[in-house]
Amino acid sequence: MHNAGFPRRLLPMLARLHHPYLLLVLTTLFWSGNMVLGRAIRNEVPPLSLAFWRWAIALLLTLPLALPHLRSQWPLLGAAGRPWSASDCSVSAATTRSPTSA
Repeated sequence: MHNAGFPRRLLPMLARLHHPYLLLVLTTLFWSGNMVLGRAIRNEVPPLSLAFWRWAIALLLTLPLALPHLRSQWPLLGAAGRPWSASDCSVSAATTRSPTSA
């Protein structure tokens, strides 16, 4: 296993993530837990807030694992340009015709 910039204290924990059956069980537990929790709080939390917090928590849990790889490949991402920039979106929105405006 390559180091990829992880602290030494995290390496034994990350070595456990190479077991496919453990990952399959964790995926099932996270997915089912998400469904159970979503149904339990659907009357108390608005749907947009629930979706936002699901994505925010997923980002916070995933970011520590992805950040070392993003840092090492950041020059490649910069060389590819930024297709998500606001100017690209505004130009494409201004030049795209909807089927109803014909």
